[in-house]
Parts: sequence; C-alpha cells; structure tokens
Amino acid sequence: MYRNILLAVTVCAMTLPAQAQEIFGLAGALEHDSQHTFTLEGEYQQRFGDVLGISAAWINEGHLTGNHRDGPAAQVWLRTNAIDPALTLAAGIGPYAYFDTVPTANFDGSRDEHGIGIIASVAASWNFDGPWSLQFRVNHVATNRSVDTTSVLLGLGYRFDDVDATSHDGSAPAPQELEHEVAVLLGKTIVDDLNAEHSFSEQIEYRQALGPNFAWSVGGLNEGDANTQRRSGVIAQVWIGRTFVNEKWSAAIGFGPYFILDVDNNSQLVEDSRERLAGIFSVTAAYAPVPNWDVRFSVSRVFADNSHDSDVLVLGAGYRF
Repeated sequence: MYRNILLAVTVCAMTLPAQAQEIFGLAGALEHDSQHTFTLEGEYQQRFGDVLGISAAWINEGHLTGNHRDGPAAQVWLRTNAIDPALTLAAGIGPYAYFDTVPTANFDGSRDEHGIGIIASVAASWNFDGPWSLQFRVNHVATNRSVDTTSVLLGLGYRFDDVDATSHDGSAPAPQELEHEVAVLLGKTIVDDLNAEHSFSEQIEYRQALGPNFAWSVGGLNEGDANTQRRSGVIAQVWIGRTFVNEKWSAAIGFGPYFILDVDNNSQLVEDSRERLAGIFSVTAAYAPVPNWDVRFSVSRVFADNSHDSDVLVLGAGYRF
C-alpha cells in the first residue's frame, strides 16, 4: 500500500501542468544515536503556483554501524517567499521507501531489509539571478522497524522555469514524435552487501512511448557474476517522465517486475537460488544530440525477498524510430 502511495505522488509530480521545475543535488552529514556519517540526495521538484510543490528524490543515508540505508522518497511541500523574493522557505513531508543492508549470521554476513518510513524536511533556498539556487536543508526520517535519523545538507538547485516555454515558440517546427527506442547499455552492478561487491552488467531494452509523459519497456538484464550472487533475467517497467531543453533531454522514473532466469546455485544459498521474481526501480536520463539517436544513462535498484538487492549503473546508446 505504501509503495502505491509513493508511486502515486511521483506520478503527480511529473505529469501535472508545471509552472516551474527544479532539480537539486545535496550532500551533508547524518546523525543517529551519536553516530555520524555522510548523506547524499538527488531530487526533482515541481511547483504549482507560489505555495505548493511536489518532489521525488533518492536519498543515500551513508554507512552507519549496522545500517547501510537508501531509497526513494516523495514529498508534498509548502513554500513561501514572504521574507524576500530571492529567499524561499519550505517544509515538506511524505513517504520514504528504504532499503537497508544490515549484518546477520548467514553465509555472507548481511541481509537487506525493506520498509516504509516518513521523511519530514525544512529547507531554505537563496535564488540567484538566472536558474541557479543554493539550498540548506534538514531532513528527519522516522521508521517503525529501522533507525531514525537526522541530516543536514547543502546543495545546488537548477530551475527550468522558462526552458520548456521556448521549446515550441513557433520559431522552429516541433520535433518529430519518435515513439519507439531500442537501447544497448553496459556498466556495473554493485551488490548491496556489506562488502559492496562489483561485477560487469549488460542490458538491452525496448521502450515505447504512451503519450508525452508515460512509456513502457521490456528488456533483458545480466547483473554479472559476483562472489555472492549471479543473477539475470527479463525486466518490464512502466515509466513516468518528461522532456526538457528543446526536447533533447529527457528523464523518467520506472518501476516493475524482474523475472529471474539465472541465479547463483551456491549450495549455501539454497533459498536464494529458488527465487524467481524480484522488483526493479529505475531512474533514467537521455540526451538526443542528433535525430533518431540518444545517449542513455540508467540507475536501477533491484530488490528481492531472499537474495541481495543490487544497484545497476549502465550507459549506452539508443536508436529511436
């Protein structure tokens, strides 16, 4: 249920008519029970008028002792510029779907726990002349089954206020609508165990647009062969996204099932070897410098009940038609 709420908020964030869109990259320090570590956050935020905003983000909560946690979050924001037109004060709250690697007494010494928490934030942004802003933010994460954390972050934001408005201003014909794409991508898989094992990954994907904001895809993923596990199979996803900057840039969030065809048959990981269905959550960005071709970068989180979660980072080329 909570993941459905998270997905619904994300859909709203990327498909309602936008008055201004902004992306943030932030970094800072996180605290839990006198422990300290780093934290990173990437966020897409969309404003509706001067008061309301909705955001979708990915948060990495660093490496606390016994907890390596990250995951997607969605928030509803209230904003004001009452003090100064250049200063934006905001408060946000929403669900946080976390993935937490914790130590345990099994074969490789760790397991991945999944759950839903609440993230509440306050932020102050100074808006420079032009599209850039500087933001200071405080996040607090509360959960029932995992650790509660407080983090302080500082980062940069980039606004797309007027970019889309100039895309179809009549000065040039609208670009041809290309509904299909075939992409080949190569990269790296990082196993979400306490050793963060790496392996080579390969992905092939067919993607079809379903209007300006939605798409679906199907493809094959090979996560490589790490010491802890080997996994490959078929992935299918539904995507929510948008295009930016004269239709050359696009970004989307995808979610769907991962049908596992090949897994590690290590006799000490018998339960893992029986698993045949996992989930996959992805963020992708593409740049189309010339007609019909694009460069695509995707980051995916594979999450499973028994075998380890993994992060798959791939880069490649796509042909549109």
